[in-house]
Amino acid sequence: MKHHRQSAFSLIEITVAITLVATVILGFVGVMAMGVKAASDSTRRTILGGLIADVHHRIEGSTMTEGVISRSPLFYDEEGRFIPESPPQESDRQLKERRKVYRVDVRLARPDSSQVVDRHGDHPLPLNKHASGLLAAIIELSWPVNEEGEVSEETQNRDSMTYFVNTLTGMSWREVDPEFEPVIEF
Repeated sequence: MKHHRQSAFSLIEITVAITLVATVILGFVGVMAMGVKAASDSTRRTILGGLIADVHHRIEGSTMTEGVISRSPLFYDEEGRFIPESPPQESDRQLKERRKVYRVDVRLARPDSSQVVDRHGDHPLPLNKHASGLLAAIIELSWPVNEEGEVSEETQNRDSMTYFVNTLTGMSWREVDPEFEPVIEF
């Protein structure tokens, strides 16, 4: 009688193969998690960039005086779409259903003010002696906000930027018309 030898994988070979496959799968899962986080960060940065551009256009025409501008705060939904402060009409159901997520506060300050600091928040920006007509537009973003649009103490997501605005009226506009109220122009 002939004996046929059956070939099969040993338990050790199977264990090694399963370990290798598990390692490869865990590697893919880790890379996918990093990809999802990168995509989320990219989406957030895109929305914030859009918010800044929208705020830039919305403050044009605001009175050029120090302090919080009259249109502040501004609110945006989760997709970065502006939410008007006046209550929507009954027929605009979609607008009523949008929830405030982002809050943008805008204020104007003199360039030599202690409020105008570098992006790290610890050094005043240098003042150019020819910058007398400029005001710093300080834009502060916070998200998420509560139902009333208020920033809570737990809000971890905050960002800000500062840029300078002027009236495009020239240095001696007060001599021409002392009653004139300069506005922000671009």
